[in-house]
Order: sequence, then structure tokens, then C-alpha cells
Amino acid sequence: MAKFYKIALAVMILGGISLFPAAAEGSMSLEDLQNMYMEALAVEGFRPEIDEDGDILFRVIGTNYYIIINENEPQFFQIYTGFWLDNMTMEDAYELVNFANRRSYVAKISLSTREDTPERLIVSITAELLVDSPEDFKLVLTRALSLVSNAKNIFQAQLAKL
Repeated sequence: MAKFYKIALAVMILGGISLFPAAAEGSMSLEDLQNMYMEALAVEGFRPEIDEDGDILFRVIGTNYYIIINENEPQFFQIYTGFWLDNMTMEDAYELVNFANRRSYVAKISLSTREDTPERLIVSITAELLVDSPEDFKLVLTRALSLVSNAKNIFQAQLAKL
């Protein structure tokens, strides 16, 4: 009976490797991911650059966006934008965030503060996706940007009503 369990465990492990090709083939390096994102964004007409954290910064109509790179999870694709919010309590801001999150798909908004400026709220808007292959981000880039922008617009429209 113990032999059966060893065989079953081996089949599960080997089967799991084939289900997760990135783990089986090895991950792309940070530099490989940076180059892939930079080249694809340049083709789309953006002027990307690598920021101090190694992520990709690019601008769309005056708004900074970042592709957050996680070289340990190359199939994880994340676009981020954010801004500061002054003169508002966390409680009041949560109401706006919850409203926008209920009306947004894929993109989500969160709030945080920094220790050195607790009176200023950081509004973070992200779209997080899993793609079959890191290169597949090109298939969802435009849509992900649109969804992040939509969530930001919903939030700011509610903010303007205050």
C-alpha cells in the first residue's frame, strides 16, 4: 500500500509541473521581463522607462502608470496608478473607494498612508491579472489600462460631488 502512495505522489508532483510551465521551465529574469515590457510599450507608442524599483513607468495622457514586475511570478501582470488625497478622513475616503470598487471590473482601489505624512491618503488603483505566458500581457494591456482608468474616473466623479 505504501508503494501506491509513493507512486501517486510522484504522479501528482510530475503532473503539477506540467500544469505550471513557468515553474518547470524556470522563470524569466528581471531584465528579461523589463525588456519585454519596454519593447511592447514602445511599439504601442509609449515612452517607458525603468523606475528606481525596477518596475516600468509610462505615461498616458498625463497620468503615470507602472507595470509592477514580480520576477518570481512572471505570469502575474499588474498595472498600477495612484495619487495623493488631501483633506479627507480615511472613513470618508473608504466610502468613495467602496462605491468605485462595486462598479469596477478587474481594477480595484485601495487606500494607505505613509508614516511621515499620515494626514495624506494614498489612493492606489491596480489591475491584476494572470496570463498563460508573460508575453500574453500584450493581449490585455489596452483593456487593463482602460479598466484602471475607469475605476479612477468613477472614484474622482464621486470625489467631485463632495
